[in-house]
Amino acid sequence: MGVGPVRWSGVLELWFDFSCPYAYLASHRARRLTVEVDQPRDATRGGVNRPASPGKRGRVSPLLIDWRPMLLGGVFRGIGAGDGPMATLSPQKAAHNVADMHRWAEVFGVPFRLPPTHPMRTVLALRTLLALPRTWWPVAIEALFAAYWQRGDDITRPEVIGQALRGAGVADDAIAAAARCADDPDIKNELHRRTNEAISLGIFGAPAWVIRDHEPLLIWGQDRMPWVEAMIAGWRLSGPPPGGPRPFDPTGEHRPAGTALGAAPWPARRWMCTLTWQARSPTSA
Repeated sequence: MGVGPVRWSGVLELWFDFSCPYAYLASHRARRLTVEVDQPRDATRGGVNRPASPGKRGRVSPLLIDWRPMLLGGVFRGIGAGDGPMATLSPQKAAHNVADMHRWAEVFGVPFRLPPTHPMRTVLALRTLLALPRTWWPVAIEALFAAYWQRGDDITRPEVIGQALRGAGVADDAIAAAARCADDPDIKNELHRRTNEAISLGIFGAPAWVIRDHEPLLIWGQDRMPWVEAMIAGWRLSGPPPGGPRPFDPTGEHRPAGTALGAAPWPARRWMCTLTWQARSPTSA
């Protein structure tokens, strides 16, 4: 979709767990969002960008994400979903999901490897993250996602977590302090509190985007990120997104040069598409 840099003063929360492959993909897409600002960014104060003054062209800066770790298994149990939807997939659906993950990763140019031990317990990794100073969170989150979904490392082990963080440049003293605090009652309670907050917001899976502008709005799924971009650009779920109707482009990066928004993004070809549908399904319509 590619709305480009926009002026926006709200807060974009990304709720995630390292065990979710689609949250991993979403984390990469989130880092590509940009916004126009005219004041320095302050990552320690809620991750909010101040918008450029009306009529004034601000500098383009990455949109600050308010990263929100949660225990996805705790969310599933809290909403009565047992071990989550993946536990009840048919073999056909499970195989399709794996293929889908690889397709999305290829589209975004993101390394992806499904660990043979998936799903792994991420409680320790999440607690370690919570015990780190917030200034380390962006690089720590990227490092732990990469350990899980690029290398298939066993992030249930503290030494593996430490190695991943150290490789990303996190200071040794910060890693050591976080490792010592990961089992503290305060850190355990913080993860529990955040998981309960996710449930209270209506979150049922990951990744979940919560847009806090006038009031919280939940958008679920990395494949719905064009909606997130449109909301940041001013769309309020009524009428076409800003700029008029346009074909769905999952990254906004693959449109041929010179192709106008709203025009067909690809050269005309003959395609044979078989659509299997059910009349009672609203999404089939």
